[in-house]
Amino acid sequence: LRVPGWCQGATVKIDGQTLMGQAGGFIELDRQWEGETQFELVLPMNFQVEQGSQYSAHITRGPLLFSYKIPSEWKHVNQDVPGREAPHCDWEVHPTAPWNYAMVDRMVPVVEEVAFDEKKAFYPDHSPVQLTMGAVLAENWQYDNGNASQIPTHVISDSEEVRGITLIPYGASDVRVTEFPVYRLMNQQQRH
Repeated sequence: LRVPGWCQGATVKIDGQTLMGQAGGFIELDRQWEGETQFELVLPMNFQVEQGSQYSAHITRGPLLFSYKIPSEWKHVNQDVPGREAPHCDWEVHPTAPWNYAMVDRMVPVVEEVAFDEKKAFYPDHSPVQLTMGAVLAENWQYDNGNASQIPTHVISDSEEVRGITLIPYGASDVRVTEFPVYRLMNQQQRH
């Protein structure tokens, strides 16, 4: 049985025995198979806060990469252009709330598992798993020509008010921020 590279602590339970597996390796079940045999494969999906470029960070859980679920609105554009009517129409999507958040250093995300609906799993409002991450507004991270500017290496925030923002799997998000600048609260700086 292959153990994915992201998986730490994989186990197989079979016949009262527990076998351990290494990330990126295999758990071998070498035996003479007879009749019906059941085994349990456990692949823990642990959180990882991984460093990106420019002192940024992103969150993974097992094979999933998480993005900020930015509130947004869709606007139908080019309606007066021939050939751009439904179903070949053009849309723009814009955030309706702040998007420029920085991840608060050393805060553990909180997981919420919600009901799984396979027909809506890739829609932002129906994601089967969500995280709440502690964040502060990064005042010096703004738009640049309609896009997010380069991630600041030092976050400026007018307030240390920590807000919980919702993250969903990357594939379920329409408008997304996945790499976050990292902000260290003043009281954390004094302790460390």
